Amino acid sequence: NLDKNTTTFHDKNTYELFFLTDEKGIVIADTSEGKYRGTDLSGEEYFKKALEGEPVIGKVKASEKGGAYVIVAGPLKSADKGIGTIGAIVSGWKLNALNKRISELKLGQTGFAFLVDNKGMIIVHPETELMMKANIGDLKGMESVARRMIASEEGIQECPYKGDDKIVAFAPIQAAQWGVGLVISKKELMSPIRNMRNIIMLAGIIVIAVAASIILWTVQRSISTPINRIVDNLNEGAEQLSSASTEISSASQMLAEGASEQAASIQESSSSLVEISSRTKKNAENADQADRLMKESNEVVIKANRSMGELSSAMEEISKTGEETAKIIKTIDEIAFQTNLLALNAAVEAARAGEVGAGFAVVAGEVRNLAMRAAEAARNTSHLIDGTVKRIKQGSDLVVKTGEAFSEVAKGTHKVGELVSEIAISSREQAQGIDQVNKAVDGMDKIAQRNAANAEESASTSEELSAQAVQMKDIVSAMVKLVGENGKRTFREELAPNPENRPPEPKARRFRRKMDLPDLGEMDPEKIIPLDKPRLPEQK
Repeated sequence: NLDKNTTTFHDKNTYELFFLTDEKGIVIADTSEGKYRGTDLSGEEYFKKALEGEPVIGKVKASEKGGAYVIVAGPLKSADKGIGTIGAIVSGWKLNALNKRISELKLGQTGFAFLVDNKGMIIVHPETELMMKANIGDLKGMESVARRMIASEEGIQECPYKGDDKIVAFAPIQAAQWGVGLVISKKELMSPIRNMRNIIMLAGIIVIAVAASIILWTVQRSISTPINRIVDNLNEGAEQLSSASTEISSASQMLAEGASEQAASIQESSSSLVEISSRTKKNAENADQADRLMKESNEVVIKANRSMGELSSAMEEISKTGEETAKIIKTIDEIAFQTNLLALNAAVEAARAGEVGAGFAVVAGEVRNLAMRAAEAARNTSHLIDGTVKRIKQGSDLVVKTGEAFSEVAKGTHKVGELVSEIAISSREQAQGIDQVNKAVDGMDKIAQRNAANAEESASTSEELSAQAVQMKDIVSAMVKLVGENGKRTFREELAPNPENRPPEPKARRFRRKMDLPDLGEMDPEKIIPLDKPRLPEQK
């Protein structure tokens, strides 16, 4: 019955085998129809460790049905503290089932997980043809990672694997002397940082291009109009020149102020970008730690829930079977008692019959002996059932302890929630920093527009100055000729404008700003925003 009930919660897709042993290492129940019952496991290392009270993961073994499985053992404890460990629970996990569960852990679009033993042999891997056939050190690009995993180190490392740069995070599993590794494409991991990098570079290029355009325009469009001699009696022309010079000076001053404000805005933008870079790094570290803790907690909760369900079902079945068996034994005992009475009565009647009933007396005696043996067997079976009920109570205590383990899992989940909350806060701060950058860029754009308008006014004023200078030259030349030719021509005739020296009509100029932005292309984000190599925190 114990073998039958053990088989009821045996998942053939997950377990290769399932044993229950006593404290001496003798198998008392299995899931193979009693095939292994009576086998002595006391010499096995995993049984010795399980008997010490700690769960243990043993070696990987080949299955008779094909494939492989790993031994997982744990203590079977009594509810009576004075008794302690009364045996061990031994199961064989199929590697294909373990690989299926680990493969369900999705790491982005390209990530995957794998397991190796203490010699680097691949135990679990998405490429099933490598399982128990290849060593992690034989995979091209993974040699350095293999050495560190075999040495039971933990860390994060970049390595080329299958024509792509990968980020590999690895850590030891002390209970099994195994190592677990997580692999993800560096391009996928750094994609968010690359997008932010492009935005920041674009904003920076716009700022630099605007500043350079203003400086070049100021240098190219600064006009110095030399005037060699001014005639004292041309008051009107002198006043116009003075007014134009004042306008140029005012425009130049405004350009200088705009350049100062623009420099301050650029400096503020630079500070904001540095702060954004720092917060981005913090977010990446917290996200990595939260992701790992969440996956570990989810895996433990799934396994524990499944085991609790199986254990609860098994205990219910055992309890029902015990009750039914107790009823049957009671019935057998009653039948034996009645048979004994009948045999006794038959013996008495045979004695009264004398020699005629002598043969019948012998038969009655044998029937009585059989009844007594049946009663004794019923009592022995009753004792066995009592022992089974006692073990059921012990199983109930194990369920209580499992509930306490669930409490620990809940604490871990709470810690993950706190980490996720911290990430959310950092993300909001990051959004505020980006908003400051946007405001700074908007301010620089307004300053650039104002400088452009001032530049247009300066250009127009410069053209008017040029036209007035040419006109004054004509007037001076006419006066010189008038004096030199002794009045043959009138001053008004000489003053008439010379078509050859007539300045061109001023044309309205518009300041057009054109910036050719360079093609950013694909660039390594770490060359733009260098990040420290993150390290996984030690779990205490």
